[in-house]
Order: sequence, then structure tokens, then C-alpha cells
Amino acid sequence: MTLPLHKTQAPFYELFFSFQGEALYTGLPQIFTRFAGCNLKCNYCDTAYSTIISKKAKYLTVDEVINKIDLLYKENKKKFVFGKPSVVFTGGESLNMRYRNSCI
Repeated sequence: MTLPLHKTQAPFYELFFSFQGEALYTGLPQIFTRFAGCNLKCNYCDTAYSTIISKKAKYLTVDEVINKIDLLYKENKKKFVFGKPSVVFTGGESLNMRYRNSCI
């Protein structure tokens, strides 16, 4: 897996709003951030395309990701029944990204 050269960027395939379809938050509104590039290759993965970093991936800074999350929240604010957004980091192995400490 090739990580971005700039330590404040990470590869993403998509950021989108949807309703959670699994686990504890099933049925609740969530904002999904799908990373590109995962070294785990879990046998239960439902987004196998996210294991590689293709030309379709966009490299985003932490600020760009936060701005996109904020925009998705504002566009879907009425759907968040508890008033605060719930964000899922999925796809690539997010803990493997160079700027992970800036997000936590």
C-alpha cells in the first residue's frame, strides 16, 4: 500500500450520508467517510475495492474532510434525531493513515 507523501493527506473514495445498516447504530443516520487503501483484507469486507488506492481516490487534508462532514451534516441536519452527527470512518484501514492523530 502506498501512503500519501504529504503527512496531512489521506486517500478517500467517498464521503456520504446514509443510514447505518449494521451493528449498534442500525437504522440511525450517519455520515460515512470511506478511506482508500487497506492492508487487512478481511474476509467479511463489503467494499473490497477499498483495499487498493486507485486513480479514483482523492487525497484530502483533515480540514477538507471536516468541511465535507460539516456540509453533509448541514444538508441532512433534520435527519439526525439527536442533533449531533455520527461519523463512521470505513473502507481503508484508517488507523494506518499518517494523519490519524489529527483526527482522533
